[in-house]
Formats: sequence, C-alpha cells, structure tokens
Amino acid sequence: MVFHSGSQLPLACDDDDKSNWALLLRNPLLVGGAVLAGLVSAAPLCVPTLMLNQYMVLPVVADGILIGLLVGWICKYCFIRNVYLARTAVWLALGVNSAVAAGLIYVNAAFQFQQSHFGRQPADALDRLLDGRAFADFDSLRLIPDTGTAGIVGFARLLWLDNPAAVVVGIDGFPVILFGLAMYFVLRQVRQEFCDSCNAWLTKPRNLVILDAEHESRLIQAVQVQDELEASALCKLEAGARLNSDCVYAKLVQCPKCGINKVFVVRRIQRDKGYADHIVLRAIPSGDRFIRSLHPHAL
Repeated sequence: MVFHSGSQLPLACDDDDKSNWALLLRNPLLVGGAVLAGLVSAAPLCVPTLMLNQYMVLPVVADGILIGLLVGWICKYCFIRNVYLARTAVWLALGVNSAVAAGLIYVNAAFQFQQSHFGRQPADALDRLLDGRAFADFDSLRLIPDTGTAGIVGFARLLWLDNPAAVVVGIDGFPVILFGLAMYFVLRQVRQEFCDSCNAWLTKPRNLVILDAEHESRLIQAVQVQDELEASALCKLEAGARLNSDCVYAKLVQCPKCGINKVFVVRRIQRDKGYADHIVLRAIPSGDRFIRSLHPHAL
C-alpha cells in the first residue's frame, strides 16, 4: 500500500528520530525501497573492492549519487514530501549500504589472502571462497593469531591495528560524503511543488518574469492578490534583469491531472562560487489572465 503524504503522513514534523522512524515503518513500500536502494547502490563498491582499492573515493561518490537518485525516485513514487521522513529513509539505505560494503571488503580480504598466502590462482581462490574454506583459512591463519577474534569482528579489529587512520576515514569521512550527496538528490525531489487535491507532483517550473531584486516586494504582492495591472507593469520592467545577477523571478507550475496553474516566487542571490535560490513565496493558484499578464506567451 502506498501512503500519500498529502493525506496520511504529515508534511513536516519535529526533528525527532523516534517519530521519524515510526513514520517510516508506516510505509512498508518506502522501507522496502530504501533497503533495495542500499543493496543496489553498493554495486559501484564491487569494482574498488576487487580491483581499484586506491581509487576508493570515486565509487563512494557514485554510491552516494545512486542512493540519492534511487531514494528520490521512491519518494516521488510514494508521494513523500516530509523532509525528515525522507532523511530517515536515506539513513536506512546508508545503513544497508554500509553493511554490504563491510561484507564486500571482508570477502575481498579473504580472497586476497588465498592468493598472497597460498599463491592460488584467482579461479581456485574463488572456488574456496564460495565453499567457505577461504574464510576458515583467513580466520585460523590471520585473524585469530593477530586479533584473537574470528569473522568480520576480527577483521574490523585487524583493520584498526593495521591502519587506524583509514578506519577513521571510513567511519567518519565516507558516510558524510554519502549522506551529503544522497540528500542533495532526495531534497530536490521532496521539495518539488505538489497538488494537494490530486496527490500529484506538479510539472517542471517555467520562468514567467525575471526582475531586479529591488522589485521583490512588488512581485510578491502582485502574485498574492492576483493583481493583473501590477503584473503587466512588472512584465515591462523585465528587460534589464538577468539570472546571472541578484534578482527575483516568478515561476509557473501546472498539475498534470486537474490542470490547475500555480505561481511561486524565487529570490536568487549571487555568490563568489555560483548562486543560491530561496523560495520567498510558495505556489499560489493563479488564473490564466494573471499569468498572461506576467508573460503573454506562458499558456
């Protein structure tokens, strides 16, 4: 069953981990999707685990992007607009992904041990890996003598003894990269405009009018009261404004189901490196005449 956030799940809640996990468990499709995203996104880690250990950061970046795209798609399909809930789903996917990654590293270590210690060919080492003998060799000849513990726990202790700096980076650095990249793509989806009456995501925004930043209050007021005369006056001021400077602009979105048009206002602030957009007025239902006053060819 799909739980629509427009009706059954709140759009916002306190930053409370317990309530977020409770909300997540109310949507089994989102839970299953997040787990699947964590499993599938571990695929890029197979390459460095087996071949390119020195380039580990590259697949980690790919891993984070893949998690973000997959969880974002799941949030779109489940109509999830709760940012905290989406973040919790990302944490679940990252947890599954990290468990798979740890298992891959452990398997690779046992595989490499067969080649380095016994001089086995890759095919022979793989056969012993598949029937479990490689793990028994790794435990009895390396992990237990060096750490006193077998299995993945002993392997974790071995990693810490051999290279504690790498373990710190793996625990603290990589999850930050993964979470940051994943949340970037998830938030792009979750914060999209939504039609509450139809439970549908609105179309990709289109620019209606771009104005210098000094006209922000006039544009907001015109959209709020649907002032067609003011909109026409603002349309005539548009010529000098550009998106590569501080500006304010109105954007049009439409519902693919009911056809309603909505207009929202965005402030763009230029920075040394790029720019930052801030929504200063959420989408408001707007009539055709008002929209044409802002942009004669919008509809």
